[in-house]
Amino acid sequence: MAAEAQRGADARRAVVCRCAWSRRVDPAAADAVAAAARAAGWTVRVINDLCEAAARRAEWWVEWLREGGGLIVACRPRAVRALAAHTLEGAPVAVRCVDLVGADPQEAAQRAGVDAVPTTSTEELPASDAPPDGWLPWFPVIDSARCTACGQCVEFCLFGVYERRDGRVHVVRPANCKPHCPACARICPQVAIIFPKHTEPPFEGAEITDEETERARALRRQLEWIGRGDLRAALAERRRLAASRGAPSRPDTGAGP
Repeated sequence: MAAEAQRGADARRAVVCRCAWSRRVDPAAADAVAAAARAAGWTVRVINDLCEAAARRAEWWVEWLREGGGLIVACRPRAVRALAAHTLEGAPVAVRCVDLVGADPQEAAQRAGVDAVPTTSTEELPASDAPPDGWLPWFPVIDSARCTACGQCVEFCLFGVYERRDGRVHVVRPANCKPHCPACARICPQVAIIFPKHTEPPFEGAEITDEETERARALRRQLEWIGRGDLRAALAERRRLAASRGAPSRPDTGAGP
């Protein structure tokens, strides 16, 4: 598996995300990278939304990763790596990531290491702001290098998004997540929860450069939320109340475990 992963990382093939459902990246920048890579002889697949592919574990995406991955041109690399890990349920995969957040078309090609070429978009943007079934793929993924499986997110979430098993925390029901709610990420003591469609660092996947500061902020958020009481007791009470009234569930989108 390790040898296959390394071959994939070295291969001249790429997945380019246009982030159609939230526009975290400029579609024109994504198109510029795709055109430049194709002109350089790369095999390129342009997709509307990487989060959607990961949540649904799209067959082509699973196969691409299992074959060893390659270059992924999308949003924050930490978020992209977590999306890949979520897709393969933690199996190792070597991918090289290019961050298009804030990049214009010329800069995007430079970040990808390919020569920019004149291009016009050949990929049609969807007419709506969500996939045809209406589900916006807003959900968390976990930075396994940071997660200690403390379980606070499992206890906090009212929608059954998380489960803890085999000594790890898993995102098992991404479609149950409440759109635009990053509350679980805010109380994570390890700053290990990423919402790729969020816009606020570090919750959107930005690299964490000041560990002490970020963990201190996480602790302050916890204390503010519980009114300086006991966090675990507060979380247990929150879950008890949710169970007593019945936690809402989302429509089945095929984005479960």
